[in-house]
Amino acid sequence: MKATEIILAELQSVLTNVTDRQTEEMCNILLSARKILLCGYGRSGLAAKGFAMRLAQLGLLVQVVGETVTTAIGAGDLLIIVSSSGKTEGLCSKLTKAKTLGAKSAVLTGSGDSALSQNADLAIVLEGVDNKYTSGTYSNQPLGSLFEQSAMLFLDGVILTLMARTGKSSEDLYRLHANME
Repeated sequence: MKATEIILAELQSVLTNVTDRQTEEMCNILLSARKILLCGYGRSGLAAKGFAMRLAQLGLLVQVVGETVTTAIGAGDLLIIVSSSGKTEGLCSKLTKAKTLGAKSAVLTGSGDSALSQNADLAIVLEGVDNKYTSGTYSNQPLGSLFEQSAMLFLDGVILTLMARTGKSSEDLYRLHANME
C-alpha cells in the first residue's frame, strides 16, 4: 500500500465519525460570536490559522491569539482552541481566562476526556486520531499528523457549511483574499 493510500484510509476512518450535528454546532457558535479568536500550538496551530484565514474571507471578525494585533477577548466573543491532546497547559490557561472574561469557547481535539473538552462550551472530538505517542489508537503516521490533517479537513467542512448557510461563493471569499502579496 502506498503512503498516500495509508493516509487517506486513516483520514477516512476518522472523518466518517464526524456528524452533521457537530458541524452545525460549530457553525452555530461561530455565527453567534461577536469576534472569534483562534489558537493552537505547533501544527495544530497552523490548522487554526488556516481556519482563521477562511473565516476572515467569509467576512467574520477573526483574530489569532498571540499575534501583535490581537485585541482583548470578552463577553460575546468566542475562543476556538485546536489541540490533539486537549491537555496542553498553556491552552488550558487560555480557556480558563477566556471563560473568566465572559467569552464562549469551542475546542477541536482528539481527546474527549481531556481538560479542554470537559471545560469548553463546545467540544468537537475527532475520534480515532490518537497515535502511539499520545496513548491512543495507533496511526502509521508520526506524532499528531492524523489529528492535524483531520482537523484541517473538518474545519474546511465547516467553511463549506458556513458558505451554504450565508449564501457566499468562492468568488465572494476571493474578494477578501489577501491582495498585498
